[in-house]
Amino acid sequence: MTSSIRRDPKNPDPRDVDLLKAISDAIVVSFNPEKASAEFAAEVTQMVREKYNKRLEEERAAGGAGD
Repeated sequence: MTSSIRRDPKNPDPRDVDLLKAISDAIVVSFNPEKASAEFAAEVTQMVREKYNKRLEEERAAGGAGD
């Protein structure tokens, strides 16, 4: 699943994305049973978004793809 998404990150298979979300939700609950899953999911989403944006900025600065 992840290799499929990584091969074409701009056009992932919707089934892979749905499965990734389900796996992510399960991981969130297992590591933080005391924290509301929606709250923790929002934190994880923000961290991923920041990492992704940083990677895009680095690629643009290097003159690579990602535009």
